[in-house]
Amino acid sequence: MQRATGSEAALGWLFALSSLLVVTVQLPLTRLSARRIAPRTALITGLAVVAAGFAAVPLTPAGPRGLLPAATFVVLLTLGQMLLVPAARGLVPDLVEDRQLGLATGALSSVSGIAVLAKQRRDRRPARRVRARAVGGARGGPADRGGPGVHPSGGTRREGTGSARGCRVGAALDDRAGPVRNRPPYRPNRSTQEDARMTAALSTELKNLLDTPVFVNIATIQPDGSPQVSPVWVKRDGDDVLISTTVGRRKEKNLRRDPRVTVLLQPFDAPYSYAEIRGEATLSTEGGQELIDELSVKYTGKPYAEFNPNSAQDDARVVVRISPRKVVGSI
Repeated sequence: MQRATGSEAALGWLFALSSLLVVTVQLPLTRLSARRIAPRTALITGLAVVAAGFAAVPLTPAGPRGLLPAATFVVLLTLGQMLLVPAARGLVPDLVEDRQLGLATGALSSVSGIAVLAKQRRDRRPARRVRARAVGGARGGPADRGGPGVHPSGGTRREGTGSARGCRVGAALDDRAGPVRNRPPYRPNRSTQEDARMTAALSTELKNLLDTPVFVNIATIQPDGSPQVSPVWVKRDGDDVLISTTVGRRKEKNLRRDPRVTVLLQPFDAPYSYAEIRGEATLSTEGGQELIDELSVKYTGKPYAEFNPNSAQDDARVVVRISPRKVVGSI
């Protein structure tokens, strides 16, 4: 704003623009992101939009034309945060235990606020030093007395420069020290992404229970962000959990859009014990009929066509393989 208009008076209009975007765009954008954008894609897109906003800052010219890059920066930064913040907070429950969820969410907000304050404090120090040097030269340094003086940038001034010129030099340096460029946005490195893909191991007791004909409930995410829960048959393959569905079912559509899933298991004979398996699902039609037949024999003792004669009219069978990311509960 100082570079474009010579003052900070227009900042109020930019804050008003940001507030207007939050009021009118936040809710529709959040709903659109929940329905059509996977969390990882939302994180990457949000970071890219924020980076584009910072890229507009060096393009700010002097004069009224500089208001356009400033407004572009505010719009892109606000939209990027609308995508980024909900997606980042949505990952917190997958990283900590339930009893530590409130602490972790508060710590995330506190750390980000402290980082902003620390950077602002660091950015102000060079500007204060430059202003002090400029004022010192204007009040009668060696250059104002007609002798050789040292320029704040490290060079030597020519003799005979007066106080008026010292003021002009100080003002020029002050303008140069005003807008401070921000660091580029954080991008996760390869090791961070690999850690996010690490699977959790199932306990021996939980594995043995999954090998019995125990019913489980699977929860997926609807397009509007609400949960959808279905009781299903289940099979274990190592630490992975397999279930069967058909193309076009609600949970199949939900998992293709958002692979995050939770499986809840409660034994028949111990209803106060449970295990919750949180993970990500991959879908494939290969081996779909074989899996449903195996599950039918496990749970009913009959092939699936005999158990459900109407299954001949079903759409193609889908194998849902759930790789655990976190396991909580008492089993």
